[in-house]
Amino acid sequence: MNKTMEEYIREAPDSIRNNIERRSFLTSGLFEKIAESGCHEICMVASGSSYNAALCALEGMKVMSGMKIRIITPFYFLEYEESNTETCYLLISQSGYSTNILKALDDAERRQICWYGITGHTESDMGLYREKIYDYGLGEETVGYVTKGVVLLSLFLFLLAIQLGERKKNLSKTAEEWYRHLSLCARYSEKMFFYTKDLYEKHRKEFLSMQTVILCGGGAAWGTVCEGALKLSETLRIPCICCDPEEFLHGPYYQITPNYTIFLVGDKKSGFERIRAITNGCREVTEHVFTVGFEEKEAEFCKEEIAWQIKPLYQLVFFQEIAYLASEELDSKRLHPLAKGMKKWVQAKSENYKRGR
Repeated sequence: MNKTMEEYIREAPDSIRNNIERRSFLTSGLFEKIAESGCHEICMVASGSSYNAALCALEGMKVMSGMKIRIITPFYFLEYEESNTETCYLLISQSGYSTNILKALDDAERRQICWYGITGHTESDMGLYREKIYDYGLGEETVGYVTKGVVLLSLFLFLLAIQLGERKKNLSKTAEEWYRHLSLCARYSEKMFFYTKDLYEKHRKEFLSMQTVILCGGGAAWGTVCEGALKLSETLRIPCICCDPEEFLHGPYYQITPNYTIFLVGDKKSGFERIRAITNGCREVTEHVFTVGFEEKEAEFCKEEIAWQIKPLYQLVFFQEIAYLASEELDSKRLHPLAKGMKKWVQAKSENYKRGR
């Protein structure tokens, strides 16, 4: 029988531990290629959950690797990016069948620039460039609303960045310290899962009545809220907006009513008071305000402080599980009949996607 989205969420902690243990096997090949290239910058090219996973890893990669790191979409890469010999491009598609990344791969090869591909399925269409494609250690995930895959992709990027930082001898923490912090995320992920299930039961009516959602976060949490918005919107079929906390105050907050649901995510302690103030302000308008990462009740299972840059590895679970529980009860995953007409014009995945998966 096919596994559920929730089963993959629950597999993620053990997969984190396993991939940390086999980190050399996973990342050394790509690390050596980047090191040999002499490039001083890494540019990740991705969309959807792959883009959000890269966003979740971005702040950590910067501090771990000591290199310039940025992220762009395949559309930007194809239409606007002026490639150069100083940049190594990492083209990422978890499925390996994303049409935009496949087009970007062809374009990167045509330009003769430094590029490598990252996927969870090396037997996919990306495998046409087999010598340049690397497996990030996903294993199996057959549900299209990827959860475990997002977490493990972020982890792979962290592990790669640590290796790059060791080479440059400029890690802010030792490699072993970073690995210990990453391992703690696996434990906190398990605890976040049960915390979220309990919260869902206490606020079930609210989560089953969400109409319009705004998610706020910055830093590493920006990746978390972007992926949270994607998961909630694609499973519940409701509009979800993500905002930097300060940008929320410069426009989006004007629209909120008692029918809105607001999620606020914190990762770095120095910003907690500001986010608390925004939280209290939102509660003047709507009772449907939920927080992740900076409330005392949650700190009960996060007793040992970890680097804020890697907190998405366990904070993502909150939105993944809420999306799963609510969409299962609402049976909301079917497309509107008219939306199926989109496929006449654009395809996100290649024709081989279902056969390959």
